[in-house]
Amino acid sequence: AEEVAVSEEDYIIPDSDRRLLTEDDLAGLDEERLMLARNEIYARHGRMFKDETIKSWFDARSWYKGTIPPEEFSEDTLSEIEQKNAEMILAYEKGLKTDTISEYFTNEQLENMKRALGIPEDLPVEVHVGNPYYWEGGGKDLVQVDFYTEREYVAGAAFEPYKEDPVRNIYQYMGD
Repeated sequence: AEEVAVSEEDYIIPDSDRRLLTEDDLAGLDEERLMLARNEIYARHGRMFKDETIKSWFDARSWYKGTIPPEEFSEDTLSEIEQKNAEMILAYEKGLKTDTISEYFTNEQLENMKRALGIPEDLPVEVHVGNPYYWEGGGKDLVQVDFYTEREYVAGAAFEPYKEDPVRNIYQYMGD
């Protein structure tokens, strides 16, 4: 089979199958472009579309080969990065990213993390959310989340983006 050169202009987000997206990647996109960017992830795997706008957009892309009807498409064919990116774009589309300190976790998830690490509800804490990194040993992306009170470290752990169960580097709250 001959390789056909595909221009990056053919994609809304050319590398959404290879790296975790950030809010900056989505910030300049309107509702329609966000919806198309999310469906681009599925389209790469041959998913077909019923919606005319989506269908005509992808039919016009040189790389697109729709072979799987929507009802037969399984999200299991997506990589972990693609699944997380599709979730993030959908959350961004729904406006869930307003008034949150992190692009990887909702405020509710951060509250649940505090509880999971044993931090008392009445203890005022400042949250520091790191950048994603790849953990070789576990084969997954993680984000370090640390909690401080008056600049003193109280608890923290590494979490998978968009999930609230601590994965590693877990430091429980020990009290005063």
